[in-house]
Amino acid sequence: MNRADTPTPPANKNHSIAEIDGLLNDMFSAAIAVAQPTLRVPEFLPSRPKGRLIVR
Repeated sequence: MNRADTPTPPANKNHSIAEIDGLLNDMFSAAIAVAQPTLRVPEFLPSRPKGRLIVR
């Protein structure tokens, strides 16, 4: 029996939306924490465009 013949297990539908949302939030927070040391403030901020300002 190869891998293609094995049936995939059914998804566990007992998880609530709040649990899934909490898990995704934890994963996102962990990703930000890992990336934090490489995040830095830009050395300069872009200047305003020169010319007339068109407001709609």
